[in-house]
Amino acid sequence: CNLLQAAGYELVCVTAIPEKFVQARLENLQKHGFPIDRVIGKPAHLTYENLPTNHGAVEDFVNPKKEIIERLRPVAFVDDQRRNFKDIECDDTIFVYIDGEHTDDHPNFNDDTAYHVKYGSLIEFVKDFLRHDNKMLS
Repeated sequence: CNLLQAAGYELVCVTAIPEKFVQARLENLQKHGFPIDRVIGKPAHLTYENLPTNHGAVEDFVNPKKEIIERLRPVAFVDDQRRNFKDIECDDTIFVYIDGEHTDDHPNFNDDTAYHVKYGSLIEFVKDFLRHDNKMLS
């Protein structure tokens, strides 16, 4: 995050939490050294923790980040859960999936959820992003 901030990027945390917790999340991130400019929260209506065992229920998942990302239209949208890319329509945004534990999210869900590039860590993405002068990564 510090490298991106030093390069002049605004860092926005989009999180699936209620609005009343947004300020506390921002303060917590900043307290731990993350140079986050702002936090935008919107609670998820359906989470994987409370999904019924019926695999078809994943179709009911409403991506809480979709509306926010489509409004922000960021250069890059980075997330560690594939489901958070679901249904987002932003042609100029690079979708970056951070699969730090190589879990590829849930094996039975999100197989059709597209992203542009996948990295094992956030720092791996940031270094590659800055090295490629912010163009589409490979």
